[in-house]
Amino acid sequence: MMNFRKLKHLVYHTTDYEHHTANVYLPMDGVDHPFVICVHGGAFQAGAKEMYDAWGPFLARHGIASMSVNYTLSSLNRASYPTLLDDMNAAINFVVKHAADWGINPMKLGFMGDSAGGYLGSMAAFSHARSSAKVKFVVSAYGVMDIVDWAHYTNATRDDFVVNKLFGTDVFVARRLYEEASPINLIDEAVRTPTFDTSFFMIWGGRDEIVKPQKQTLAFIEKLKQYNIPYETHCEPELGHFWFTKNEDKGQDELLLVLKEVIGPKVVAFIKEKTGG
Repeated sequence: MMNFRKLKHLVYHTTDYEHHTANVYLPMDGVDHPFVICVHGGAFQAGAKEMYDAWGPFLARHGIASMSVNYTLSSLNRASYPTLLDDMNAAINFVVKHAADWGINPMKLGFMGDSAGGYLGSMAAFSHARSSAKVKFVVSAYGVMDIVDWAHYTNATRDDFVVNKLFGTDVFVARRLYEEASPINLIDEAVRTPTFDTSFFMIWGGRDEIVKPQKQTLAFIEKLKQYNIPYETHCEPELGHFWFTKNEDKGQDELLLVLKEVIGPKVVAFIKEKTGG
């Protein structure tokens, strides 16, 4: 396996409110590496780039460069949509700018994210015209794919009104906005674009009660199938939510075991197949 180097806390985007930073993991040997932008989960209101501290070295040692990013989080006082979409496009542009220095190929760029991060990676794929490179692949672990459904579900099952805070308005007031911000509703338009060629790797836990697979991941897969968009799947039937990245409920050793023995090799194989290595 390859050695790697880590670049910490690089500012990739500055807004009126904050500087957004990223950690970059680069293989030490060779050039023309695929590149993955890793986006953390946290219900659009929490989380940090360090949640991908295990994935970065793992990918780099297998010849895949990556960058884990912070992005605009929502709160009671400030909605983060659509600013967080601008963050994703800024991340793409930042990678393209540094491609030669980092020895990576911007034509082999994609996203990997869990929960809210899976949503943001998918949205970036469907809005690539706003950035300087196309998104070749998306690895989504239990990502939110239907914002309308998740708004109704979360309003009924939790008390933090997470989607309301994301948009700064309620689904009943702004249903059209919610629909237009749902990856599952953007597939129809994307397939009419001749240059669209993103492939998806959809991952989920069979016991996920936070982002229900039937209404989110599995419904999205059915839409991909309808349009013959390339995809792969992996389900962990006994797992729920928030096991794909480092978090307070999962120790680093346990996460590394999952990466090495279960998910990691499949993610590496998928990325290399979709990018030509």
